[in-house]
Amino acid sequence: MDGPGEREHKDRRERLAVPATGSLSAVALIPARRGSKRVPGKNVRLLNGHPTLAYTIVPALDSGVFDSVIVSTD
Repeated sequence: MDGPGEREHKDRRERLAVPATGSLSAVALIPARRGSKRVPGKNVRLLNGHPTLAYTIVPALDSGVFDSVIVSTD
């Protein structure tokens, strides 16, 4: 017989279980602040012909690990 609170704990474990299909999803979140005291506009500043932020976004997309890549800016 389940003890006090054991049933709620078991319910939570069941909700967090991996779906029967075995598929999980992964989302990459890339935070990119606009302001910088030392290097203004550093995320959009060109480096070798590309914005510096692209050097983070492109590998995340190309990795094949993530279902979505989200870039959060202000």
